[in-house]
Amino acid sequence: LQCPDDFALACNISSLFPMSLPGVVQCVVNSTSATLTVNGTLLPGEHAFVLRARTPSETPSPNNFSLLLRNRDSRLQDAATRLPGLALRPELQLSGASLARTSAEAGQASTVTIAFVVTQAIAAGRLGSLLITFPQNFEHAVEKDTSVVSKNANLSTDKASGSWVDISLVDRLSIRLDATQELPAGDYAFEFPVTVPEYIPAYNVWMVTFCGYSAAGVCQQHFSPLALVTFPLAGFDLQPLGAGALPGAAARMAPALSVAGMLPGLLGLLAPMLIAAPLAQRRL
Repeated sequence: LQCPDDFALACNISSLFPMSLPGVVQCVVNSTSATLTVNGTLLPGEHAFVLRARTPSETPSPNNFSLLLRNRDSRLQDAATRLPGLALRPELQLSGASLARTSAEAGQASTVTIAFVVTQAIAAGRLGSLLITFPQNFEHAVEKDTSVVSKNANLSTDKASGSWVDISLVDRLSIRLDATQELPAGDYAFEFPVTVPEYIPAYNVWMVTFCGYSAAGVCQQHFSPLALVTFPLAGFDLQPLGAGALPGAAARMAPALSVAGMLPGLLGLLAPMLIAAPLAQRRL
């Protein structure tokens, strides 16, 4: 993995989330690159992993990422190069997005908590909605507004249009924010019920997207023109909580940084950055 200048990658055990990669036996960081060595076969299809990165103080130029795939002899097999990075957004001082769950048993109900931190108040009119997009096969079990719980009363939602939560699509939730109100600095979280699927996808990533205001309504896609910042969060595996684990704890579910708009004001905060690419139809 090659990053733009001034990105600092981390490879320690708390900074690497292998996700679908088989048997990562080594991760080596060198300047603005990281090399992962796997001890297994990469089957055709989609794969994903997460690394933490320290963001630069401003959007780099050029702002491109590259992902190179080499065989055991270090010969290049495939590559995705010059993938455009997205601009930093210093006006949105957000950090520390995290994911927790009460259960990870296949086919069972679970309560998911999505949390984030506003480090500096965001002016009125800047945000219009918050979109939570689930990994494939996950579905929410929300039947009415009261099934979604906001953990901070300082977050003003838009109740003027009736429901402040759009539940029309089962694989995402759109939360209407009151664009006339400032979003104060503080810790925020939303709690809601989901159904855990029988199988976890390779691209096991939850996305939290902060969107601008539009009179037309909320954004329903993380790539919507209204989307300003997206936090990618590594998902959880299918397994019950271990002995002694507290409900709501998410093993190795670390704070995340936005790939869609990373913040120069984080001053040393390390956070997971999602890198995913489909592999060519071959085995290595």
